[in-house]
Amino acid sequence: MTPVKSPGIRQYQDILLKYNKKVNLISRKITEKQLEGLIKDSISMGKLIRGKTVVDMGSGNGILGLVMAIADPKKLFVLLDSNWKKVEFLEYAVKKLKLDNVKVEQKDVINFLRARSYRSLSIITRGFTGKPVFQHIMNNKRVVELMLITSQRKIDIIKESMDKYKETVYNIESRDIIKILKLENVSRETKSQKM
Repeated sequence: MTPVKSPGIRQYQDILLKYNKKVNLISRKITEKQLEGLIKDSISMGKLIRGKTVVDMGSGNGILGLVMAIADPKKLFVLLDSNWKKVEFLEYAVKKLKLDNVKVEQKDVINFLRARSYRSLSIITRGFTGKPVFQHIMNNKRVVELMLITSQRKIDIIKESMDKYKETVYNIESRDIIKILKLENVSRETKSQKM
């Protein structure tokens, strides 16, 4: 059975589509094939994450964080969103899916990083919030990596100011214009070994 067809993922899809009828979380015109494509993107990204605590920045409909939490129950997932309607959905989905490895918080990533003491954080997102936010995230010593699914054009914008981080760009199977960008903080020890 492919991960997209697993019972947990199927249940998530059903919850999302049903809830979407009352709160706009995803396009109401989305086809099952398109939704499965987004889920495949999330599963692909999840396989690249090395941190034990994963923070989904702007989680919204949970297509990244919830899907990854279902696929990898050994990691802790923190889903962040500032919109209370989306937070309500995320809490509802976590309860329905019986996910013990997920916490939901109504806040933005900068306030989360200021308030929390988690170590070795992996930050994930589908959105592009702008270079200042990414720089703030990457300057936090607890963040080991930032990963986002975005277009090559946006990757080029981000890369202009991220030259001190190790970067890897991954192609997404069957999607030409969308890629996964992974930025990693390189420790002082690693930098000195390279010199």
